[in-house]
Amino acid sequence: MISKQGVNQWILQMAEWRKRELWEWLTIPFWRLEKYGV
Repeated sequence: MISKQGVNQWILQMAEWRKRELWEWLTIPFWRLEKYGV
């Protein structure tokens, strides 16, 4: 069985990744948005 500690660690790790992804997405230059049509 997964310990509560392990679950908390996993949630924190996922939050870190989401934050980093969001930050990278927000800081993409506009020329890239136009170029790739994202």
